[in-house]
Amino acid sequence: MQNDAQYRTSQDDIKKVNIINRNGLLTPISSFVNIRSEQGIEALLHFDYEKAITITADVDEKVVTSGMVNGSLMKQFADIEKKYPGYSMKFRGEQESTNKSMASLASAGIIAFFGIFAILALIFNNTIKPVVILFSIPLGLIGVIFGFLISNKSLSFLAMIGIIGLAGVIVNTSIVLVDCIDELQKKGMDKYESLAKAASSRFRPIILTTITTMAGLIPTAYGIGGTDAMLVPMTLALAWGLGFGTIGALFFIPTVFSIGYDLQDFMKRKFN
Repeated sequence: MQNDAQYRTSQDDIKKVNIINRNGLLTPISSFVNIRSEQGIEALLHFDYEKAITITADVDEKVVTSGMVNGSLMKQFADIEKKYPGYSMKFRGEQESTNKSMASLASAGIIAFFGIFAILALIFNNTIKPVVILFSIPLGLIGVIFGFLISNKSLSFLAMIGIIGLAGVIVNTSIVLVDCIDELQKKGMDKYESLAKAASSRFRPIILTTITTMAGLIPTAYGIGGTDAMLVPMTLALAWGLGFGTIGALFFIPTVFSIGYDLQDFMKRKFN
């Protein structure tokens, strides 16, 4: 009967509640409990069927980004489950949306990678050459990282979109070089001589094409004559990645082909 609503209207009612002690006797709860009034939680919220406390905050983008704040919080509470078993921390809102977007972007990148490989395999009727061409893409990523560091920019979701677009553009230099090497060798030129000839004959048009493309991207990337927060990360990634990737491909492709020819000659001598 003590649990009825009429017996739970004041603190005095709570003090009259009797608890069975270890000896089986009824003891008033007031004899061993101090009761005081405090402000309680207005509502018990749940997330994934578990009780949760939600903390929200606004970030001043002029001072710090939400990504930097979340990164600091992750480091600060990295061991929260060890210190407080049963408790955990989850980031929602913008961070949750960013994680989902990055996961979908990673899937798009993989699809784009295999799409480029399939097209190159059909063009060259070969699987080795497309692999060599695709390995020139990381050269552009070096340029992207370098460009964002000296520009004091962070790699955002929009920058990742620019990197995926860069993968499709940066292979053009390698395609031109590989195609030129094939054409020269079909004409009877020595395989090593064809590497040097292709790199030297295609150097000028490749560099000029890259410079003109970068000249069109840099004003947008650095806000010359106007700026757009959405376009800056993408154009910055394209400009720096294309510059480094093109110059790197001019050295990378002939070098890899030369190493491949050396391995072929070694295997022929080794196994006759």
